[in-house]
Amino acid sequence: MSKTLTYQTLMHAGRAALNLTYTLTQKKTRERWLHGVVLGLLEGLVGNMQNEFAVEDSNRVKKKPKCIDFRHGSSNPDVIELVVRMRGGELYGSQNKSELLKLCKIPDTQARRRILLLLDPSGLDPIAKHDLKRTYSYIGTGSGNFPRKTVTIVYIHPDLEYLFRWRP
Repeated sequence: MSKTLTYQTLMHAGRAALNLTYTLTQKKTRERWLHGVVLGLLEGLVGNMQNEFAVEDSNRVKKKPKCIDFRHGSSNPDVIELVVRMRGGELYGSQNKSELLKLCKIPDTQARRRILLLLDPSGLDPIAKHDLKRTYSYIGTGSGNFPRKTVTIVYIHPDLEYLFRWRP
């Protein structure tokens, strides 16, 4: 039986993934490794998780669908993209424009909520909410006749966590 994925549950899984990185070498804390850890934690906490879920974009000319890191649920799903900070700037808006565009273009028929999950095991100081939010406020979605949906950005650092909404 699948449980509801809440922001609190997502933050709990993110904190647990970060806690695992304390005892590992930096090679093990890369995004691919953390991707598997977060997927396993979410599957254990809420169930009904899918990995690398293909989403269709009717505006794309290419035939190959884009993939979302995680999808939770069945008839009313949530989609999640994961980004990991290793050296410094990976979590800023300019670095995640493609993930934001991918998420904001997913129609309501394919996702109820769109989440960009930012994990920060870098060992650097946490990024203040107002500083990170400002970097996302400059991101535009470009031209085109398609609906754009709000994306919730969830930031998790060992010393700080928060969320905010990015409205295209």
